[in-house]
Amino acid sequence: MNNCMRWALAGLAFSLMVCTSSAAKAEDCEGTGLTTSLVTLNNSGVTGTAVLCISETGIHTRITANNLTPGNPYTVWFVYFDDPSKCLTPGNCTSADTVMPPADPEGVLGRYDSITAKESTGRFSGHVGIQPSSGSVIVMPIFAHGSLSADGHIRARQLLTPQDPSLGAPGLGTSSDGKKGSPVARAVFVIP
Repeated sequence: MNNCMRWALAGLAFSLMVCTSSAAKAEDCEGTGLTTSLVTLNNSGVTGTAVLCISETGIHTRITANNLTPGNPYTVWFVYFDDPSKCLTPGNCTSADTVMPPADPEGVLGRYDSITAKESTGRFSGHVGIQPSSGSVIVMPIFAHGSLSADGHIRARQLLTPQDPSLGAPGLGTSSDGKKGSPVARAVFVIP
């Protein structure tokens, strides 16, 4: 086999691997697979889909978001409510449930992924090594952070925090920045 043929076959094999891995669906999950549409927030126009897979190693998620602003930073957050009946308004958990009551809020919040959008469609993915309880709720909000800052310190806050001091200053937002991040869409999964 000549070198041109080998390179062509290698390129074809690589293309198939890339296309297959980026087209993950709930049916591809070796465990419990759930799919949902993104809910648009704050008239952002952001739409898309999210796929969640619960396996022996935890939770894997892929989100495809459309109508993003190219060049702007976005973050995705993993918010876990183990028992929604224990939220401040039973069965209706909100961001307030991640900080109240201060001693033991029902919601647990963590950064999941971030991108600077290269085009109007962005892809987020990640893994959390937990086994969710039956009846628990996982909310995955996407936050927009305005124009990407040229200042490395500010840019780090854009890509590593929700930039919302009400969620817990200074780790999740600083008073000097104020509230810069805002939710543009979210995926909600109710675990069977």
